[in-house]
Amino acid sequence: MRKEQTVLIFIVTYFAFILCGFAENVIQPKAPIKQFRIPSFGDNGYIRWVLRGEEGIYRNAEDVSVSGMALRIYSSDERKLLQLSMDSPQAEIEIGTSRAFSEAPIEITGSNFEMSGTGWKWLGDERSIEVKRASKVVFAQGLAATFGLFDPDKNAASALTTILSDRLRLHMQANRYEFEFSGQVTVRSGESLLRCGLLKATAEMPSSNGNAV
Repeated sequence: MRKEQTVLIFIVTYFAFILCGFAENVIQPKAPIKQFRIPSFGDNGYIRWVLRGEEGIYRNAEDVSVSGMALRIYSSDERKLLQLSMDSPQAEIEIGTSRAFSEAPIEITGSNFEMSGTGWKWLGDERSIEVKRASKVVFAQGLAATFGLFDPDKNAASALTTILSDRLRLHMQANRYEFEFSGQVTVRSGESLLRCGLLKATAEMPSSNGNAV
């Protein structure tokens, strides 16, 4: 009788391991997921961000490695405005904490600027992005005068403004972008040129645009 009980316990244990392994594979798929889309909503029910990728591999239940990342950041309120677009060939995404990081290049587009660099970190709850190396931001026409960087009589207001820096931190408020450039900073607008070690600037964020969800 004891021998039969031992055999029965062994069989039950064996199948338990099989079922646990199956459940783990269901929750944490190891096979790549092609052309996926993951949205995130705030406590108020409005869209916060949408992650798209050409291919994704789950590291665990919350972390996914993404190839061909396209991350879209929204206003998280009734306006449902697209405030930022982020594209990178590779990224590690922490879905549960709304974070992402990579050593790959990044291209970022806001309502009135285009930005690029290499090596980056996104903190969704803090609504901030850090670019580690070789950052470049091209602002829309006329923003140089808004920044107060150049004398208007040098026609800086009518030219595109390009800012190069070693590092960059971008923080999004409800109605504006806040930039902090550091390291070797070079600002060019038309024929005007400025060099410094630290520069802070803000750009207004439109209250509405044509890119609402």
